[in-house]
Order: sequence, then structure tokens, then C-alpha cells
Amino acid sequence: MAFLIPSDLEPFASIEVVKALALIEDATEFAVLEAPALADEDELSDRQRAQVKAVLRGAVLRRNDAGSGVVQTKQLGSASETIDTARSRSFFTESEIDQLQKIVQDAGSSGAFSIDTVNTQVSGNHSDVCSLVFGATFCSCGAWLTGGPPLYESS
Repeated sequence: MAFLIPSDLEPFASIEVVKALALIEDATEFAVLEAPALADEDELSDRQRAQVKAVLRGAVLRRNDAGSGVVQTKQLGSASETIDTARSRSFFTESEIDQLQKIVQDAGSSGAFSIDTVNTQVSGNHSDVCSLVFGATFCSCGAWLTGGPPLYESS
């Protein structure tokens, strides 16, 4: 599985190849953990692979920029500044996880389906002035309620 390769990171940061490969491997494995359908890359379209690549690249670059986890304090007179470069606990942010899951949901390989249980065909029971006659998707004459003649309107 190769959504991302080290050369994809070069325009954004200078990362040693060994480190880049490790970060990419970690990001890919955590992405599959959050969205298991990513494991079957062949089921994704080119657009979906590009979207996954963008999410992974952002996570890898953020992880690379996170620093070593050292807390540094600077003080000038009565003012002080504390810089915490600690890494976040999760590889991905909540929005990135949502994006990855949405990408694979859009793949259409599985998921919920719907069955139309309402008859939208205009039958002879509806009034001539029923909304269905004029192309609407609802009955305004009440024939669906009665199962027979119109309830509200007549021809």
C-alpha cells in the first residue's frame, strides 16, 4: 500500500528518507485502523487515493513538525513564554479521521441502502388536480391515505 512516498513530502519539508518512510508507514497503518476499507487500495478511485494522500501528508508533516517533546521556557523581565513541542497522542485529528472514513464510505463498496416503500406512480385513483399529476413526489388529494378515491380534491 503506497498512498504516500517520501518525494511527496519534499515540497513541504526536508525530512530524511528513513524518517519519512517510518512516518509514512505509521500514518498508513493508523489510517487503516481508523478506516479499514483503506486496506484494499484497489477498490478506491484515483480521486479517493489522492484524497487519502492529502490527509496522510498533512498528518505526517504535522508529526514531523511536532518536535522532540521538550518544554522550553524563555523569560525577559516579568514576561515569560513557554513552548511545548510535545506530540499529540493521536496520529490524526478528529477531522482527519472523519475525512478518511468519508472517503471510504464514498467508495460505495458497502453500506446502507434504501428501498422505496411509497408508491410514487400516478394511478387512476388520484384526482386530476393532485400534485402527482403535475410531477410532484407527494399526493395532495389524499388517495394514498384512503387507498382508493381522493379524500381532499375532486376533478
